[in-house]
Amino acid sequence: MKKLILLLTLTLVVALNAEVIEVGAVLPLTGEYESSGAAMREGMRLGLEEYGPTKHTYKLIFEDSEFSPSRASLAAQKLANVDKVDFLTSMWGPTAMAVCPISDAKRVVHLANDWDQSWTLKHPYTLNLATPGNEYARITVEMLKRWGMRRIAFIHENSADWNSTVTFFEEAVKREVSMEIVSDKAFNQPVRDFRMILAEMNDTKPDVLLIWSILPESEIILRQAKQIGMSCRMTGYFEDLDEKALAEGYSFICANTLGDDFIRRFEKRFHRKPISATAVGYDQMNAIIRACEKFDGKAEATTIVDAMKNLPPWQGASGEVRPRNDKFLLVPMKIVKYKNGVMVPDPDFANLNKEMGWQN
Repeated sequence: MKKLILLLTLTLVVALNAEVIEVGAVLPLTGEYESSGAAMREGMRLGLEEYGPTKHTYKLIFEDSEFSPSRASLAAQKLANVDKVDFLTSMWGPTAMAVCPISDAKRVVHLANDWDQSWTLKHPYTLNLATPGNEYARITVEMLKRWGMRRIAFIHENSADWNSTVTFFEEAVKREVSMEIVSDKAFNQPVRDFRMILAEMNDTKPDVLLIWSILPESEIILRQAKQIGMSCRMTGYFEDLDEKALAEGYSFICANTLGDDFIRRFEKRFHRKPISATAVGYDQMNAIIRACEKFDGKAEATTIVDAMKNLPPWQGASGEVRPRNDKFLLVPMKIVKYKNGVMVPDPDFANLNKEMGWQN
């Protein structure tokens, strides 16, 4: 009995002394990208639930960005000034960049999700859980080389999410004597009719149509390319298509291919299938907890940034997460294909992550 009382007393003392670490997530919870924002929110919740016993208490606060930079800025200001959160998280470039100045001004660690290296390095309290743009460009070129593609028709979104990566890709192709970009078209959101652009691209007789955009534009381009009769190989950044038959048998690069075990755990918790954005929220939450648990109390923002950069690799929702000194928590891209409407690893590229030096 005395041992039980002592144990309960110690537990109460630990609970009373535990720090409450508040994490403010700026996500598109309404609007066109509502499903991605909701998926990240569920991923963060599951990441917190599954982590296990922690010395600190973690509280999640969600604010809607509507995927608008101005709304994202207001949401981040509310989280930093009113809720006084210890962390900010965001998704994708336009809204992530709106959060960065608030993170700087309030000295709050910001964990983003975008490929652009330039602004991550400019903002001292921002880290990025993603694949850097130069790595994404490198794996794309390697994939096209292995397929023997020489003439590339390249259509891409003109946005902060893509522009630096597009530059890396274009420069990489110039270094390949066997490749050339025969058509290079950028577009601004929102566009719903690409048929004239695609017809012009088709006239250049490409070997491959490379589509770089987020949904829904990537799916629209893929559908309309088929409608106008483009018969070349098609690839790009497709991920969670609504009309999965459009990409049946196609191989493409995917940032977050969820593991079978993670899918089972998610379905048991939420009673539906996860989408790729779920993995981002899950891994963001894991990174925050892993860094904070290194300290008995709340650490300064710069100390947390250093801790997060130097975390040992761990198995995340879609593969190994490898923190780097440039403030990227690298999630390796995978080449997958749709088979019977389901994304599966492409066996022709099974060892590519190791060959690219991203995994041991």
